Amino acid sequence: MYTFTLKKTCTFSLPLSFIWDVFTNPETLSLWLSPRPYSIISYHSDFREGGHWLYYLLSQQGEKYWNIAQYKKIEINKLYEVIDAVCDENGVINDNFHQLRWQYSFGEEEGKTNVHMFLSVACEEKMQPLFKRGFEGAYQMEMVRLHEFITRNILCYKSLYFTY
Repeated sequence: MYTFTLKKTCTFSLPLSFIWDVFTNPETLSLWLSPRPYSIISYHSDFREGGHWLYYLLSQQGEKYWNIAQYKKIEINKLYEVIDAVCDENGVINDNFHQLRWQYSFGEEEGKTNVHMFLSVACEEKMQPLFKRGFEGAYQMEMVRLHEFITRNILCYKSLYFTY
């Protein structure tokens, strides 16, 4: 049971379908979801309830930190829930590390898309090591990378989806 929750909200002046793709497509996620100087390398993805995304964080020194995101609930363009855990290259979860439950909900209002993100762990004590290792700073860096990614890709998006 997950009891401790942290909530974050982002608002974008873009259509929900575009933002949904930014948050759910592993190729897109790989471009912004990791804190610098790490990169995310997607190994396998199956975006469906019961599916998973197996990926690793790659350091500049070539070290790989494997993770698995297990999709628990998906409602297209509305919400998805995922359990994220440290694992090996075969997707076997390492129980010595915390598992995080991420819930994302999406809504469109007055031409803007709101994304509500909820991060939960089984108990607050399990969250403390994350904060000590700089979780908040890493999260902020991911949000900066997200905005940079959107800024770089918005012109391409508009040319693909809008007629002038």
